[in-house]
Amino acid sequence: MSQWGKFFAISLVCVTACFGAAGHIVSSAHAKPVKSAAPSPSEVQVDLLRGLADIFSRGMDTLAGKLNHMGYSAQVYSTHGWQSVAQRIAQKYSRGHKDIVVVIGHSLGANAAFDVANALDRQNIPVELIVTFDATSPQPVPKNVLHFVNFYQENGFGKRVSPGPGFQGELSNIDLTSDMGLSHTTIEKSPRLHAIVMQKIADVVKKDLAKRMAAGKTKSNPRKNKPVADEEPPAGDRSTTAVMAATSTRKLERALAELSCLPLIPAQSRRNEPTSSMLAGSPPSRGRAGETNQSAAGRSFFTSASDGSTLAPSTYLKSAMVPRPSLSAILPTKAPSVAW
Repeated sequence: MSQWGKFFAISLVCVTACFGAAGHIVSSAHAKPVKSAAPSPSEVQVDLLRGLADIFSRGMDTLAGKLNHMGYSAQVYSTHGWQSVAQRIAQKYSRGHKDIVVVIGHSLGANAAFDVANALDRQNIPVELIVTFDATSPQPVPKNVLHFVNFYQENGFGKRVSPGPGFQGELSNIDLTSDMGLSHTTIEKSPRLHAIVMQKIADVVKKDLAKRMAAGKTKSNPRKNKPVADEEPPAGDRSTTAVMAATSTRKLERALAELSCLPLIPAQSRRNEPTSSMLAGSPPSRGRAGETNQSAAGRSFFTSASDGSTLAPSTYLKSAMVPRPSLSAILPTKAPSVAW
């Protein structure tokens, strides 16, 4: 293949590599970012605590069944099971399973809900929601609780709940003393109150999840903020699109390096060598024998003396040199018709 044929072929490789890299970059820019999926309802852990002797708090079992039917993960414990609840939540939290924590209790089980919250507060574990039904000995609400709802009747059993030091969450005391259809042993069985609790869980989860996702989006990537010059991240840390674009860039660099090795054409042989007009479609001039005219001075200085060349490389270098045509000259906007 002639010098100009090689030059033209390498130019096509350059253009192909440029468009390939640009295509990958554009497709990467227009690609939609993958949104992190919101936690499923099963990741909302609801623990319910019964009252005295597990006899008068069967409304907790009914409410747990309704919550499980909605897709939440609800479990019922006796009053003394609060330590197991706190330990399980802390162990999952330490392993990175930061579920939405909801604790519900009735009577003595409502008192135990405060013990769970205080145990988790000492480990800096947040509690999304606590709901108590007629807590008989309530404690101040600790600061790790985000939402607290207290249903109570001032009939000798239920009490109001007060915020503890540092508490900045939402506290709602709902006085049901005037509701004659409820009592200390039936307050946790009310379908109306169950509906309020289920709606509260849904609202709290939706509200707090929105805050968490918004906070996660605002965190910036330090590697993007502090680029290092002439440093490329490992292939394992880059996306497939970035690796493909970098590969195309390396191909382009190799093609340009090969292109730079081509010799300059002596001015005295310009009449015998192909020009940009010939690449654009004009046929090369031929001699009487049908062969393309080429003077010895126009040969590449890579040609050895064995092929008949009598001029040394220094002769070419001493000749009047002209630069190669620019890419815009050899690559017209329309596809060229080249005679090889």
